[in-house]
Amino acid sequence: MFEPFTFGAYLLGLSLSLGGGHLAAWGFLTWARRGATDPFTTDSLGWVTGTLERLFFTLAVAVNLSGVAIAMMAWLGTKLAANWGAPETADVQDIRQLRFSAILGGLVSMLFAFLGGMIISGRYGPTAAGF
Repeated sequence: MFEPFTFGAYLLGLSLSLGGGHLAAWGFLTWARRGATDPFTTDSLGWVTGTLERLFFTLAVAVNLSGVAIAMMAWLGTKLAANWGAPETADVQDIRQLRFSAILGGLVSMLFAFLGGMIISGRYGPTAAGF
């Protein structure tokens, strides 16, 4: 169906990574954060960061960049560390729930970036299956 690194492979891989990853991460975080008071939701543009990180890591996986898996985990750690000292205006249990859900939501996002990159490169999906 798609040869690696063709328009169809890019379209499918980026659609899964950017579109599917956005919906999956949003759905997961909505579910995981139910009942918690999030003091950061009012002026946060997390979807912009998520889209840019998925785009970057999708293309890095697609070209088989050395050390991309380590870079993905380091990025998640950096994002978590950047918000670690944020003012804790909510309940302590809510803060723990928000931080843990942020880690898991980032993993969901990175999973879609990884799968999208694998599809673009032809190592996963219709190309790899011989369709």
